[in-house]
Amino acid sequence: MAQTPQYSSVKRDQTKTYMQKGQWFLGLNGTGGVGRGGISDSDTWSTTGQAGYFIANRWVAGIQLSYGAYHATNKLAGTSSFTPQPALERNDRYISPEIFTRYYFTDWKVKPFAQLSGGWSFQDGQASYLTGENTQISSSKFTAKAALGVRFRLGNRASIDLLYNRNLTKPMSFGDANGFRLGISFLLNKK
Repeated sequence: MAQTPQYSSVKRDQTKTYMQKGQWFLGLNGTGGVGRGGISDSDTWSTTGQAGYFIANRWVAGIQLSYGAYHATNKLAGTSSFTPQPALERNDRYISPEIFTRYYFTDWKVKPFAQLSGGWSFQDGQASYLTGENTQISSSKFTAKAALGVRFRLGNRASIDLLYNRNLTKPMSFGDANGFRLGISFLLNKK
């Protein structure tokens, strides 16, 4: 019985340095995909960097910057004898500065979490058509996303994050679409 208070104080001290108010958070996550077919080829990717601060135990808030790209080529016209050029080629890029908040539900080694983010998304790109016409694309709009994920702890500082990200507003680009994302995150000790 004499050891019980001592054990519980050691346990508290070990968790004191992990996901506590005052710690800093750094994260990077991304997704991508490639599609190849007889008619069209496409590739898309997106990456998001995050920096935040724990405003309460297991609750972080901060800023994030997302960047993504989408490229598609329609090869249907390449099979005809009158022109070797593609019927359609499209290149889109977007960048989104946002604020985010993430809450971890447990103190377990594998931590489920929910995340919300919102900000402004800027897109530009170009579409080329069989007729030789080129169209420039440029737009911007408010964006909001929600995600559910799991953090797999690698130690007191690092983790692997797996999350499903859902766009709450209409995506402007395929690079900004819903999907699974894989990432890594780090915790920095408070002063």
